[in-house]
Amino acid sequence: MAGEEVTVTFTNNAISSKHTWVLVTPVASTRNDVAALGIAAGAENGYVKPGDPNVIAKTDLVNGKTSAKVTFIAPAAGTY
Repeated sequence: MAGEEVTVTFTNNAISSKHTWVLVTPVASTRNDVAALGIAAGAENGYVKPGDPNVIAKTDLVNGKTSAKVTFIAPAAGTY
């Protein structure tokens, strides 16, 4: 429910690739914009631009076959 604390556990099922989980604002082009900025930010930033206002929550970059958790306040209902 909006305004409540939520914890997401992201499990990277890849064998060797590192991945992250990112929740972005509900704007049609936001996902692609955040991804492009993240690629430019590089691995040292977990492929997420530091301070990106479109990022609601994200996990750390995790190795294959490992997990990461992130806790955040749920935004209003919508498509994310």
